[in-house]
Amino acid sequence: MLKKAIPNNPKAKLKDAFTPPDDKNPDNGQLLPYKDDPKYKKLFELAFKLENVTKNTGLHASGIVIGKSVLPEWAPVYKDSKTGKVAVQYTMDIIEPCGLVKMDYLGLKTLTLIKYAEKIIHKRPGFENFFAERDIPIDDKETFDLFCRGDAVAIFQFESPGMQKILKQAKPRKIEELVALNALYRPGPMDYIPQYIDGKLHPENVHYPDPCLEGILKETYGVMVYQEQVMQVAQKIAGFSLGGADMLRRAMGKKKKEVLMGKKKEFIEGAIKNGFTEEHADKIFDIMVPFAGYGFNKSHAAAYSVVAYRTGYLKVHFPAEFIAANLTNEISTTDKLPEYIA
Repeated sequence: MLKKAIPNNPKAKLKDAFTPPDDKNPDNGQLLPYKDDPKYKKLFELAFKLENVTKNTGLHASGIVIGKSVLPEWAPVYKDSKTGKVAVQYTMDIIEPCGLVKMDYLGLKTLTLIKYAEKIIHKRPGFENFFAERDIPIDDKETFDLFCRGDAVAIFQFESPGMQKILKQAKPRKIEELVALNALYRPGPMDYIPQYIDGKLHPENVHYPDPCLEGILKETYGVMVYQEQVMQVAQKIAGFSLGGADMLRRAMGKKKKEVLMGKKKEFIEGAIKNGFTEEHADKIFDIMVPFAGYGFNKSHAAAYSVVAYRTGYLKVHFPAEFIAANLTNEISTTDKLPEYIA
C-alpha cells in the first residue's frame, strides 16, 4: 500500500511509499489521496493491471511428470522457445489432484566426484582392479575418526562449518548416526540436535513420548527424525493403516488446520480404542505435528549419508586422488576451487 513519500528525495518516493495493510482498513487511509492525485494516475492504472498477474514462469530443475496417457489430455503444457523443453503448466500442488504423478530426480556432482577419484586410483600401479566404490566397507574406523574430528571439508552434505561443529559434538560411530545428523541438520529439526546428542552421550536421559514407542525411536534416542517414524507412531498408538498413516503425515506437513483437526479426532479415537487416555493421545499428536512438517524421509537421508561416507573414506585413504578429483569437479567454480587448492 502507498503511504506519504519522503520529501526532497525523488528516488525514495516509490520505495518508501508502502505500508502494511490493516485488516479493517486495507489502505490505512493513505492510498486514496494518492489514487486521486493526477501525478500518480498512470502509476495506479498500471498497478491495477498488473495485480494478481503471474510475474514469470520457471522450469523445475528435475521434476518429471508422469501420466497414464499423453500429458495434454490431463493438463495444459508449455514449450520453452529457447530450449524446446515441454513442461506442464500446473504447479506441484495442482498436479496430483489432476491424476498425474511428479517425481524429483537429483543429479549429484558428488557421484561424478567419486567416479573421477576411482579412475585416478586405478592409474596407480597395482590398483588397476583393486578399488571399487561399491566395495567400500561401511564400518571403517578411520573414516568415522574423520567425521568425529569434524574434518569434513569437501565431504558431501557435511562440509558446512555448522555441521563440522555438530560432528565434533555428536561423535558419530556408525552410518545410522550420520543418517540422523544429515536429516536433523536443516531449519526446524536443528532445534532437536542437542536432545539427540544428549541422548547419544547420556542414554539415561533418553525420554520417549510413551514407553511403547521405544522400538521406533530408540535408534534416534527418543527424537522423531524421519517421516517414517511419524507414520509408525500413528500405527502404534492409533492403529492407523500404513496408507492412513501416510495421509496423516501429509495433513501434518501441509498444515491445513481443518484437515489436521479432522485427522486429530481420528487419531485420538483410535488411540482410545487402543487403551490410551484422550489427554495422553492429544499430547502425542501435538509432539508429532512439528516433526511431520519438516521431517526427512529416511531413505533420502540414508542415500545421502552413504554417498557422504564414501567421500569421507576416499578422503582418508586416497587423499591425493580425492583432492585431484575435487579440483576436476570444481574446475569452473570461483569459490570452491581456491578453497580446495588451499
